[in-house]
This record gives sequence, structure tokens and C-alpha cells, in this order.
Amino acid sequence: MTSNLEGKVIDNTDKIAKLKKEVEELKNKVTMLDSLLDTLKPFYKRMLELKYKKNLSLEAIASDYGRSVKSVQRTINNYLKKINKIYIKNVE
Repeated sequence: MTSNLEGKVIDNTDKIAKLKKEVEELKNKVTMLDSLLDTLKPFYKRMLELKYKKNLSLEAIASDYGRSVKSVQRTINNYLKKINKIYIKNVE
């Protein structure tokens, strides 16, 4: 009985350690993404945050900015490409 309990405790301890490591890695990724967003002008940064952090639809964002959905989509795609280029440059 005791060895079974000890095995479960050790297994759970390992799982907790793995989860803590995953949480730390995710925090680092969020920090990196925030620093990439900080390279953008506030207008574009806000648009990306509305889409990906607040999970608003393109229609809602377009309405907020008084633009067409197609224009908002194009703007978001262009700035995602820009962020990707900056990311790739920093990783290499």
C-alpha cells in the first residue's frame, strides 16, 4: 500500500514539475510576443490585440475603426508578416 502511494506521489511530483516548466515557457513566449507588439505603432498594436487577445471578430474591429472588414484583414495580415520578420531576425 505504501509503495503504491509513494509511486503516485512521485508521479504527481514529476507532473507538477513538467507543468511548471511549461508554464514558464509559455510566460516567456507571451513576454516575447508583447515585446514584438511594442515595436508597432499603437494603432496597429491595438488592432492585433483586439483580434488575438480580446478575440473580437473582424466585423467588430472594422466597426470600431470605421473601416471595411477586408481592410482590417489586410492590415492585420501585413502587420503579422512584419512581426514575423522581426521575430525571425531576432531568433537567428
